[in-house]
Formats: sequence, structure tokens, C-alpha cells
Amino acid sequence: MAVDETNGLFWVMDTGSTISDEINLLAAGRFYGWPIVQGYADTNFEMDFNDLISLLDQIPIIDFAYTKLDPRGAVVVRGGVYGPGLEGDLLFGQSSVVPSVIHRFHITQDFFISRSVATTLPQEAGRVRDMVRAADGRIYVLCQNQIVRLDTN
Repeated sequence: MAVDETNGLFWVMDTGSTISDEINLLAAGRFYGWPIVQGYADTNFEMDFNDLISLLDQIPIIDFAYTKLDPRGAVVVRGGVYGPGLEGDLLFGQSSVVPSVIHRFHITQDFFISRSVATTLPQEAGRVRDMVRAADGRIYVLCQNQIVRLDTN
């Protein structure tokens, strides 16, 4: 989970049991489907897709569908440490691969979202477990074998 204190958005990574990892914007009183529905590409094929969608109050912002990313940790870049190009972007770790990858979601004012790879962590760090943003704005990635600070370059 990551809270953006600037605009109050509350981002939640939701890992599916096998597929359909997702990113949600959390809102009070909303139903996001689990465990009945995963993502909007759902994995419970015994129900009709339209019936599944009708169960949801809120569909995910991002559904990774059949790609198993195993998202871990999430932070919103704030504080200017990484420059204006990353300010307000959402970063999260991909734990399904080693070396682990940090993904970046750039979200515009009109809510256009683009994804790119921010960085690949050192092989020896192991899998991403969590991410935190320190008081000075620097981002630390907690991995299986070590803690990695994301560089400002």
C-alpha cells in the first residue's frame, strides 16, 4: 500500500493467487472482488463474465491479466529528491523475477497512466519484499538479501 499525502490517493497492490495481479485506488466501502473476482480478467471461469463484473463496486486501475508480476511494496515519489520528472509517480517492485525490477507508473492530471521500468536491482539483492520512502524522500527497497537505496540518477 502507498498513500500519497499530497492528494490523498491510497494505492493498493493486490496479488492474485496465480494471475491477475492488480493495482487499486482504495475508497471506503468499495468491494474490489477478492476472493471471488481477481482483476477484471477474472480467474473464476465458472461464472459469466458480466455476472462477475456486476459483483464489483470498483474495477482495478491496472490489471496485469495473465502476467504474474507478484507486486511487492509501493511508494509515491515525493520530496523532489528524484527531480520533477518522477514527482508524484507510483513505484512498485516486481518480485516474480531475479534480479527484481522496479516499475514506474506515471499518472497525468487527466489520469492517463503509462508504465515503464524505473530500474533493475542487483542480482545479489534477491527478490523485492517491500519499499519505503524515508523522511528525506529517498526510496529504500527491502529485498531478500539486502536493502537497496534507489539512486537519484
